[in-house]
Amino acid sequence: MRAYARNERPREALDCFSHMQIHGIKADPHTWELPSLGALGEGQQIHAAIVDSGCEGEVIVATALVNMYGKCRGVQHVRRVFSQMPERNVVTWNAMISAFSHNGYAQEAFDLFHQMQYNGFTPDHITVICIVDACGDFAALDKGQQIHATIIERGYEGHLVVGNALVNMYGKCQSLHDAHGVFRRMQKHNVVSWNTMISACAQNGHRIEALETFHNMDSDGIRPNEVTFLCALDACAGMANLHEEQKIHAGIVKSKYEGQLAVGNALINMYGKCNSLQNALNVFNQMPQRNVISWTTIISACTQNGCCKEALDYYDQMQKTSLKPNRITFLGALDACTKLAALEKGQEIHGTIIDGGYEGLTMVGNALITMYGQCRALQDAKSVFGRTCHRDVISWNSMIAACTWNGRGKEALDYFDEMQRYASWFPRGGSNLGPKKRCSVMM
Repeated sequence: MRAYARNERPREALDCFSHMQIHGIKADPHTWELPSLGALGEGQQIHAAIVDSGCEGEVIVATALVNMYGKCRGVQHVRRVFSQMPERNVVTWNAMISAFSHNGYAQEAFDLFHQMQYNGFTPDHITVICIVDACGDFAALDKGQQIHATIIERGYEGHLVVGNALVNMYGKCQSLHDAHGVFRRMQKHNVVSWNTMISACAQNGHRIEALETFHNMDSDGIRPNEVTFLCALDACAGMANLHEEQKIHAGIVKSKYEGQLAVGNALINMYGKCNSLQNALNVFNQMPQRNVISWTTIISACTQNGCCKEALDYYDQMQKTSLKPNRITFLGALDACTKLAALEKGQEIHGTIIDGGYEGLTMVGNALITMYGQCRALQDAKSVFGRTCHRDVISWNSMIAACTWNGRGKEALDYFDEMQRYASWFPRGGSNLGPKKRCSVMM
């Protein structure tokens, strides 16, 4: 079971567990250190078997349960297991902090970090990595700086993985100066360190600096990996520097990463945003395999470069495969219909959107309103708007614009007045401009 787990084959690990039970072999505490499948139902079955075995009180077993439920998004089960534990150790607290952080409960993760110390447990380097990750995920710069001070006091800043986590956190918190400071003080870097620094620069709009960091890796004797190239391609996207793009592409080919699906998708995205559609098409046509992202990206690349008919051709080709469009695919195809004023094709795509259950998504509804407005189908735009239960400012802007494009100035002003009334229902600074649960049809 452990061999399967270490090789990322959790299904086979669980099959072994089933055969073990069939043969009447009794489990010990280490048996329950199974990988998570991300499937809550199967996790609960394992939990039931643990209760039957009488091992639930073992700290190593309970910690494994916390890990499993955290990865399966079963936060209530995490709380229950933790509250019933007769004893805890640092690993248990780390598992709890990680579970809450990864499930979007930042404040609870911070509270656990303080509670852990109040109960006499000293955080180790894994603890600070978990809590630093939480600070980054929720852009909690003040808390991140406080944790950083604690890390320095305890002498953990020199730990390679901790340093990487700090660079990542500061990058996500838009504090590039602090990220640079941590990176410079690190006594040793690995490929993750460089990837994180490149990503931090790109995330904060410093694309040239991100590419300079990418090129500086070589002086540190670190070879780029797949993630490095993905970070560099993200930095390149939108720079319209064909020489730099092709230089990175050549490095990808040399490193034999061109066949990787994620790299191919990133190349298409980069070339599309850099107005080099032919290169994007070349990459797409040479890909050994494609997924939804591949098709969606080439559709968007064609639309962004004014080749809207080609974008719809690719959309039709995708429909002939076993892959189903997602919301981003629909946004790209609707954008092409809008620019071509292709009403009939837009209505066809709208039908597919309804069949797929995507019409209720605000951004998809907004794109439909815009498309119908541009195609001089105002009544259809009104119908979509009326069925939109969760409206944002873009929804209202799209509807007002649709009326204006169709020469209905008075109706545009009526929608503007109605938007103002909706805005008054929400606290100042709120971004929503419509009810979430109640739909309002405006005729």
